[in-house]
Amino acid sequence: DYLRAGLDGREFFQSPRPRWESLHDLQGLLELGWIAGDARYRQAFEHHWRSILRWDRRNTGGFSSGEQATGNPHAPTAIETCCTVAWMALSADMLRLTGDARVADELELTTYNGAAGAQHPSGRWWTYNTPMDGAREASAHTIVFQARAGTPELNCCSVNGPRSLGLLSEWAVMQAPDGWVVNAYEKGAFTLVGANRATLKLRCDSEYPRRGQVRLTVEAANPTPFCLRLRIPHWSARTTVDCRGGPVSHVKPGSYLALTNCQPGDTIRLDFDLALRFVPGAQETTGKVSLYWGPLLLAYDQRFNDFDEANIPALDLARLNTARAHEGLPSTPRVADYWSDPWLLVRAPTKDGRALWLCDFATAGAGGTRYRSWLPAADCPPPPIVTRIPADGASIPPGDALFRWTGPQRPTQTITHYRLVIREDGPDGKIALERSDLQENRLVLNAADAQALRPDTWYCWEVISSNPHGSTTNGLPPARFRVNPKLSPLSAEVLAAFRAKPPEVLVAASLRGDPQPQTGRLHSATGAKPVPGRDGQPAGAVELDGVAGRLIYALAEFPEEDFSAAVWVRPTKLPEGRLGQILSAWATGMDDPLRLCIDQGRLYARIEAGQAYSTEGISIKAGEWFHVAAVKESARLKLFVNGALRAQTTAPLTVHTSARDFALGGNPHYGGNEFLAAQFADLVFYNRALTDAEVKALPAAR
Repeated sequence: DYLRAGLDGREFFQSPRPRWESLHDLQGLLELGWIAGDARYRQAFEHHWRSILRWDRRNTGGFSSGEQATGNPHAPTAIETCCTVAWMALSADMLRLTGDARVADELELTTYNGAAGAQHPSGRWWTYNTPMDGAREASAHTIVFQARAGTPELNCCSVNGPRSLGLLSEWAVMQAPDGWVVNAYEKGAFTLVGANRATLKLRCDSEYPRRGQVRLTVEAANPTPFCLRLRIPHWSARTTVDCRGGPVSHVKPGSYLALTNCQPGDTIRLDFDLALRFVPGAQETTGKVSLYWGPLLLAYDQRFNDFDEANIPALDLARLNTARAHEGLPSTPRVADYWSDPWLLVRAPTKDGRALWLCDFATAGAGGTRYRSWLPAADCPPPPIVTRIPADGASIPPGDALFRWTGPQRPTQTITHYRLVIREDGPDGKIALERSDLQENRLVLNAADAQALRPDTWYCWEVISSNPHGSTTNGLPPARFRVNPKLSPLSAEVLAAFRAKPPEVLVAASLRGDPQPQTGRLHSATGAKPVPGRDGQPAGAVELDGVAGRLIYALAEFPEEDFSAAVWVRPTKLPEGRLGQILSAWATGMDDPLRLCIDQGRLYARIEAGQAYSTEGISIKAGEWFHVAAVKESARLKLFVNGALRAQTTAPLTVHTSARDFALGGNPHYGGNEFLAAQFADLVFYNRALTDAEVKALPAAR
């Protein structure tokens, strides 16, 4: 239900259907709003678009992680071309709906990077996956299963990809009630027919975005004056505009400049600020930055450098203002004839003084070389955070107010403190409240201070993260909320739970013949019976039948960063031709923050978060007790058997999940047969990553 989910402020990646195909359903949601004249549809649509932008838009402007939203745009996962095209179509609708210049900025970002980078310069093929770091591969190779006799290169991405360029016709120049809106500044000419059938020709001369100078010439058969709105990109800090030989004032980044009395023969000159800028990474890209030349993302390419990607020198961010566009190609041994030269080549300053050549992302790797758009940086400012509570579009009660955001719960070297800013919504919104030097990633704003927030008024809020090397604002549209005086104030219990330090042990159950935990809450128990334990003593364990038996334990919230789970288990029968779950936190498709499972006689630890992560399998036997533990620590998932580390794999740094429980002996929500016939004892689930020594000691504890 996209309408209710949007009105409730649920993030898109937490919806039951966060795959890319759902973006077209969101387009239908907006159409229903136009037909019904119901403002709720618009509110829900805007929320979903903003949610995708805040949580899932990549540095390339692309969308998706394994063909869906996951809440982590920094993961090294596939960015499918079809997904990016759907995001662009959704954004074109958002631009028509809101007339927000920042939406046009997003379309430009995607067009020049994620979309242009998906097409090979030869024009012959499109990618399925255009990763932020890695290599480009023709979609005909990646998804060869779609090939058909006679059309081996036709597939979903190769036929959908060109739409990303065709969409320019929908947003490059748009009509407004009193004139026209210019969003794109590529060289060309636009013939425009107004509502009164008056014809206007707009000619654009530029080398944009390689150079910032643009000249617009107005030609029209009808001399009637009109309004021409020019998009001023948010990244252009200092834009100058000249019309009829004189400067134009009140030019503001991230907005439209309205020239209200344009006439035939007018010449308008713009000079955009293309100063090199950087955006710090987060999660898997912490300690790295993305560099942008105007709307162009820059990337390392093996072709232009005499070192491989593992040896890229750290950028000197303090000297970025010394970088300049380079004419011609560098004289490095790897430069050779390829399909085309890059659009842009920049020599970036590095800490050790080595030459680091960066090209535009769209042509990076076009010759089959490897590339990277997340680049190491010395003295890197902190990663940006994303606001969580209140959610975008939320209504909060009067009185004490709760605020929470991503980032470490306590000061670290990466982030030392935070600053919270609440301002009135709108382009010139005044600051209503501000709190500095916050040491936690949450705040309870007391009722007295919250009185500064007027009822039924939209406010936006953002959090600035800081460390000794600088401060970082997210840079994306901040979340909005309003105070609803009809809601009941938060209870003392809710406030106490929010302030409380999360417990170290979330669930602990000895399972001595009884599934009831000593810590935590049992949600349900099916098909369980007491059996002798490992030492043969009566009621020393619990047995599940492998048919319908499972124990489901409730969680207030599943840990997103680090956690550990451990249990003694004795499979009485190994599953055949299917999975058997020792422990599963499965919530929905591609949302399984942890599973310990048996598959074809082997034990695995796995996570599903946009894509699947799995350790290697460990052979086990039926009828034997063994102790199994899984530890999620940072970007690693470890599997221990009888206290020994047996396998490990990469994992997402943060797992955004809707899971609020987990099960022993089966899947807590999946309707298929994933039950495991087994005996269990000594379950414990931790809200932190155990050390190897702590895991080693668990089998001996009782």
